[in-house]
Amino acid sequence: MSKRGSYVEYAAHTDFKAQCVLSGSGSVFSLVVELERLHTRRVLFICSKNVKKYKVFEELNEMLIQKGLRIFSFEKEPGLLKQVDIDKALGMFREYNCDTVVTVGGTSDIDCGKLVIAMANTPSAKKLTDIVGDGQVRNGKYNLCCIAMDAGASCATPFAEFVSENGGKWLMVRSSMIIPEVVVIDTELSMRTEHEAAVDSALTAFCEAIESYISPLAYDEAMYRADAAVACGIIYDSLNNMKKNPEDSYLRYKTAVGGYYAGLSVRKTGIGYTHIAVHKLIERYGDVHGAAYLKLLRYLVEAQKDLCNKALADLARYLSICTQNADDERAASNLIDRLDYICSRYEEYIRLPDFEDKEAVAIADDVRREASIYDLHKLESRAFADMLLTACSHE
Repeated sequence: MSKRGSYVEYAAHTDFKAQCVLSGSGSVFSLVVELERLHTRRVLFICSKNVKKYKVFEELNEMLIQKGLRIFSFEKEPGLLKQVDIDKALGMFREYNCDTVVTVGGTSDIDCGKLVIAMANTPSAKKLTDIVGDGQVRNGKYNLCCIAMDAGASCATPFAEFVSENGGKWLMVRSSMIIPEVVVIDTELSMRTEHEAAVDSALTAFCEAIESYISPLAYDEAMYRADAAVACGIIYDSLNNMKKNPEDSYLRYKTAVGGYYAGLSVRKTGIGYTHIAVHKLIERYGDVHGAAYLKLLRYLVEAQKDLCNKALADLARYLSICTQNADDERAASNLIDRLDYICSRYEEYIRLPDFEDKEAVAIADDVRREASIYDLHKLESRAFADMLLTACSHE
C-alpha cells in the first residue's frame, strides 16, 4: 500500500494519456500533420543555437510556415536546466501568444518545454515553485511536442527537473499533465548529438529502467515492469556497439527507443535511490554523467542485494547475462559483474567527487528524506553513506 501523500499514491490514482510517437528517418516532417490535428497556430521552438542551423530544422520550419503557422524560437543554453531559462522561455511563449511548444534536443530541452506548458496551463501558479511536487499542474489548452535528439527518458516521463534560483536546489515537478502529446524519434536529428552526450543519456536511461524494474512496487505494475525490461534489453544490447561504432545511426535510433521505454517504466514507480542521490550530487558538485550514475547504481544494488535479489536475478536472466537455470544468488551476482564491466568500458566519463565521511552522511540523510516520496525500501543513512564512499573510492 502506498504512503499517503507520496508520488506513488498520486500515480496510483492517475491515468496517463496515450502519446503519438513518430519514429524513423524523416519522421520529423510528420509532425506537421500532428500539429494540424492539435489546431496549432503559433509554435515556440525550444532548442540550442546549433539546432537552428540544421537543414532538417530549416525544412521543417518552411513546411510549417507554408501551412500558415507562425514560428518563434527560444535559444536555450546547453547544460543543466536553470529556473532563469524556464522563465525566459515562458515569457516568450506568452509575449507571442503561442499555443504549442516544440522542443528539439535532449532531457534539459524537453524539461524546459514541459515546465513552460505547465505554467501556461496553470493560471493559479504565480511562480515556478508553486507547481513543484505531485499533481500541481492543471489540464489546459496548450500543447507540448518533443523531437528527441538523445536516449533520455524525459519524452515519456511525467517528471521535469530544474535548478532553482534560491540555493541551487534540484527540484522536480511531477504531473501527468506535462507528458508530451507527440514524440518524434528521427535519426536525422539524433545523429547530430555528440557521442558523449548520446552515451550519457543512454546510460542514464538504462539506470532509470533498472531502478524501475527492481522497485518494490514493480511486481504490482506488470505493464510498467515490462517497459523497464524492454528498455534495459534495448539499451544493454546497444552499449558495447555504441563504443565501437559511435556514428552508427541505427544504434542511436535503438537507444532512443530504449530511452522512451525507460520513461514509460517510471510512471507508476517514480525514481529510485540512485536517481535521488544524483540530484543531491548535482546540487553540490554540478552535472553527473550517466556513467557515474551507473557506478553509483552498481554499488547500491550490491548494498541492497538482500532486498532485491530476485528482481536482479530475473533481470539477469532476461538480459541473458546468466543461464536460465542459474540460482538467484549467482544470477544477481552476474548482473552486478556486468554493470562493473559496462562501467569499465565508459570509465573516462566517470567523475565522482572526493568527499569526506561527514558530507557523505549529509547526502545520505537528504536522500533518505526524499526517498519517502517514492515508498522506497528503508535504507539507513549510514549504510547509504558507506555505499557512496565505496563507489567514489573505486573510481
